[in-house]
Amino acid sequence: IIVITAALLLAIYAAAETVLLKTTYYDIISQRLPDEMNGVRIVLLSDLHNTVFGDHNRRLLERIKKADPSMIIIAGDLINGNSVNDFGYASSFLEELSETGVPIYYAYGNHECKLGMKPVDEGAPRRYSDLCSCYTHLLNNRSEKPLLKTASGQSINDVRNMAQKTRIYGLVLPVSIFKLKSADSLSKPVEDYIGRSDPGEYNILIAHDPSFYRDYLEWGADLILSGHLHGGIVRLPGIGGVISPRYKLFPKPDKGIYRFENDRTMIISGGIGWHILPVRFLNRPEVIVIDFKK
Repeated sequence: IIVITAALLLAIYAAAETVLLKTTYYDIISQRLPDEMNGVRIVLLSDLHNTVFGDHNRRLLERIKKADPSMIIIAGDLINGNSVNDFGYASSFLEELSETGVPIYYAYGNHECKLGMKPVDEGAPRRYSDLCSCYTHLLNNRSEKPLLKTASGQSINDVRNMAQKTRIYGLVLPVSIFKLKSADSLSKPVEDYIGRSDPGEYNILIAHDPSFYRDYLEWGADLILSGHLHGGIVRLPGIGGVISPRYKLFPKPDKGIYRFENDRTMIISGGIGWHILPVRFLNRPEVIVIDFKK
């Protein structure tokens, strides 16, 4: 009876945790930062998977607005890949998000890449791309110099300037790569997808899957922003995440901030939503806030 009761309570908590939003804060302090990045704040969202927090996602949107970011980055899997005929979630959320006046930069994850894989859904990728382009800077294997707020403390509606020495890239990998069970390196260089990085610029790379972080660092990323692993779904104290979307046990790295040589950094979001089963444990859905300091 004790064991059954304990298991039932844990299951109830694991389901309840999927709606317990939290905000996680990280600082990027680097000598490599251009002056234009000093005081900039980014909100990072990943792996929403059509999940709703409150009426019209009000709880999530209010948390983002409260952070007062300079820009918003969506690191993939806003939707579920099987939702080919229902883009209502993305349309509603992106429209509400765009009304904050904050520039939104978005690169696809594996679920967006699944769109159109069935013959009956051939038009889905174009429809979804057109939708996202209405509200975001869609960075699918391309880059832009981002719009940046010039100083901290301004409201999110203040005029922003175009960055001079900062560039943001969105790396989108083929779906087949996400199906590999144990690969930790890419079969071809990152530059084959997005071109070469400029060592004279501060290069921010949106890369949904962090498994290939060594390739990203070799390419020249100063900051890698990822998700995909959902923090291992279930986390154990002292161990970390238990399982990855590839069904790999105890994946590493799995969640949080990782610092490397030459002031290079990777931040992996534990994600916001869920798919297949509504389960999390010691792994609340998170909105990530990143502050840049020279």
